[in-house]
Amino acid sequence: MNKHLFTLFACIQLISFATFGQSKLKPHYKGYDIFSTRKYVYIVRTDLGCFLRAKKLGGSNTTKSEIFPLNEALGNAKHYVGYTNRKGEDSKRCAVWENTYSTHKNFGDAKGKVKDIGSPLAKNGDHYFALSTEEMGKVVYVIKGFKYYVFKSLSSTKTLNEGVLPKKLQSDVVAFWGRKKYIYILKNTKERGPLIYRATASILNNMKPQLSSTVSAPNIGVRNFLIGGLTAKKNGGTSAVWKSVSSAFPFCNDS
Repeated sequence: MNKHLFTLFACIQLISFATFGQSKLKPHYKGYDIFSTRKYVYIVRTDLGCFLRAKKLGGSNTTKSEIFPLNEALGNAKHYVGYTNRKGEDSKRCAVWENTYSTHKNFGDAKGKVKDIGSPLAKNGDHYFALSTEEMGKVVYVIKGFKYYVFKSLSSTKTLNEGVLPKKLQSDVVAFWGRKKYIYILKNTKERGPLIYRATASILNNMKPQLSSTVSAPNIGVRNFLIGGLTAKKNGGTSAVWKSVSSAFPFCNDS
């Protein structure tokens, strides 16, 4: 499909969801996820058949957001994970299924390698994300309930570490994603709506973990692409509101 026609089609579908009535972003679920590789962050929307790519989700970076078609064979995966090696020279995108995971260079192409998930603890997680640290190299985190498990890869049969999530991360989390050594957390908050926090892996080990003091909110283009984003503001309204493509989704503009 022509890229411009696809972008317009995706934006029209997004507009169809613009009915106000909820005040929180919907948490990650099958076919809907956030991940990062290299300098980009991605939001996968299987229900729309596309994914958004942005250099960052917060701030005023809406003009740099782009929408691309998602290959149908990669739709409805349980999770989507991205990782980059420590030198930033290689990146992979993973689609996580029931008992296997597949790695790809691009989610627009179904070509990739399929491997078995090595441990039962790595299956059916609530959240997945990858980090690249000097101490451990590339590692994958699997969050299940209030516990987390760390693996060298999803094909590993044994954990490198495991523990209990701090209370601050046990509720209202929309998604986790990793970028180099940092964990990014998108959380719904009562007073300020959805916010993005940044932390290091030490947040999972500290007795009194602290999220970053500097927080940002998803910018308007990104927020509107997230499920529930059009209403994810404090005291969200209950009426239906029409929005133009250009005002609701700035990344739909082709300039």
